[in-house]
Amino acid sequence: APCQPEVVFILDFHGSLQKLLPSLLLRLLCHLKGQEGASLRIFEIFKDFAQFSINTNPTIVIIDMVPAQAPEMLRVAVQSAPRSGGFDVVKGLMEQISIALFAWMPRLSFSTKLPCPACCSLGEDPSGHLLDLIEVLSDEVLF
Repeated sequence: APCQPEVVFILDFHGSLQKLLPSLLLRLLCHLKGQEGASLRIFEIFKDFAQFSINTNPTIVIIDMVPAQAPEMLRVAVQSAPRSGGFDVVKGLMEQISIALFAWMPRLSFSTKLPCPACCSLGEDPSGHLLDLIEVLSDEVLF
């Protein structure tokens, strides 16, 4: 049985994902593989889905397009190995994705969002309420 991801975050491209689809996942994976000291092992890759592990303490990452019928966002689900420093792994992955997207398309606008814990169960239904990461990290009251 597949493990539940520890962290799910959504990359919202504000309507421009459809234009990026043909090469987005391949470019992200090539950039991650090219990082110094990175160990990338790809398990599956399709035009709208990728499953891979990164680093020597295997961190399993699944990236898919949501909603499946007309993709608007990337959902990134991360399952870290025990004792792998999950938060640091996720933070590093988020930074590497941002660097890869900026290197490829410096003017591309996207925001990182988190599934609302009251509306969504780990991003399984991305149509639920999403929280902007910037707002979550600020001292602002969200509810």
